[in-house]
Amino acid sequence: LPGVDGLVRARRNGGVDPLDGSTQAQWSERLSMVFSEMLRSHATYLQARFIGVDDGGREIVRVERASGEEIIRRTSASDLQEKEAESYFGTAIALQVGDISVSPIDLNREHGQIAEPHLPVFRISATVVDSIDVDEVLGFVIINVDARVILENLAAAFPNDTAYVVRGDGHFVLHPDTSRAFGFDLGHPPTALADFPTLASFIRGEQNATHQSDEDNLLGAGRLTSGGTDEESILTLIVTSDANESGAYWEVVLPLAAFAAMAIILGFLLVSLV
Repeated sequence: LPGVDGLVRARRNGGVDPLDGSTQAQWSERLSMVFSEMLRSHATYLQARFIGVDDGGREIVRVERASGEEIIRRTSASDLQEKEAESYFGTAIALQVGDISVSPIDLNREHGQIAEPHLPVFRISATVVDSIDVDEVLGFVIINVDARVILENLAAAFPNDTAYVVRGDGHFVLHPDTSRAFGFDLGHPPTALADFPTLASFIRGEQNATHQSDEDNLLGAGRLTSGGTDEESILTLIVTSDANESGAYWEVVLPLAAFAAMAIILGFLLVSLV
């Protein structure tokens, strides 16, 4: 990544790059320009950060899009944060050279607290290696991505019905009553297993493929992702309706809908990583 090598060299050499004499401040500004262009090119990017391995999880350079604004700005040094306690940082530390990880969707946090207004995000983390010694990991780039696009697309895919997204632990990520979503972040108990008791084993990831029910309003459920085995990574799409639908019809539609939903996510990530 342009700018990282020089920035790390300067930080390790008292603030001056021994190769070309550039200061740490100059390299930081160059990297912030790279991040700013990334955010301008991808409207769903909210933040781009570099966290060095020498700094115990502290942000070194961060560029962010102000909430509800098109303004992209570099975060001041006094507002840079420690992220060592965040789960996504622990995942990034464990990455091998060349690996990329995508976090579960949750609510954005700033300074250890849920940010207001609530904003669902996921984070893409990638290792940054030395341009000469490619086995040396210099740090990580972590990008916060606005997850509202994914959730809104899923809801819009069923205009005449109601869509829910549930984690393996029974917490809603998408619910028509927004106060019932993201209970795992807000301290609310999980309720999906009680709301959909016939789907309990499917929600927990104990069954694969799709599930249909004879219940009048439950059209079916499909797995959105099974990339991980932990409860946070198991997501289930559930669709209900007040109208009676043909079971044979939903035998076709639900698998396709689940596939389409995953395609939305994968396509989103593919574009995001360009």
